[in-house]
Amino acid sequence: MFIERRSQLLSEISRTGRRRWLQVDEMPFSRAITYKLIGAGLISSVVVTWPGSRRGRRLIDGDSLDSYLETLAAKQIFGGGEAS
Repeated sequence: MFIERRSQLLSEISRTGRRRWLQVDEMPFSRAITYKLIGAGLISSVVVTWPGSRRGRRLIDGDSLDSYLETLAAKQIFGGGEAS
């Protein structure tokens, strides 16, 4: 059941027409930057684990990544400077 649910998460389609959930190694940033963005609340993620396991797989919400990048682009275009 866990493998089936994980497979469903990874194949879910977002509002933009691509996979909704991305693995950390699929992000356009380094692992360190990805975790900083998650920690700052700029992108959303979930950890999928098997009950009783000590490790899991972190999945990034692709819609939150799109939103972050759109906000960043707007700040750079309209703000005239760098955004964080």
